[in-house]
Amino acid sequence: MESLARLFVAFLELIEAEARNLKRQVLRLGLGFVFLFVGGFFLTAGGAFFLYAIYRVLAIRLGDVPALCATGVASVFFALALFALAFGGSKTSTAPAQTQENRESRENKENTEKTPHEPDDATGS
Repeated sequence: MESLARLFVAFLELIEAEARNLKRQVLRLGLGFVFLFVGGFFLTAGGAFFLYAIYRVLAIRLGDVPALCATGVASVFFALALFALAFGGSKTSTAPAQTQENRESRENKENTEKTPHEPDDATGS
């Protein structure tokens, strides 16, 4: 009975240690999300200031409307390039790779499933 009590206490201590570790990891994850969102905000703000600076330089040289059109087109092309990298950049499929061994095993399976073909008799009998 005493060994069963010790086993139960050891199990509860293990659960407590795992709970502390889980709490620590959840806090680290939350901090990572905070850094991700703050960094994303500053990246967006920096990109906006960069586009505004390009607009101002082009506005001095070309005028307001052509400068606005040029920065708009440049930002659309940049967004399309990022979209292509994010969603269309990978040529690999999610299907498992077909290795030589896979092909050979499939061919062997197909060959064993086929029944031998008998030649056609010209007389029909």
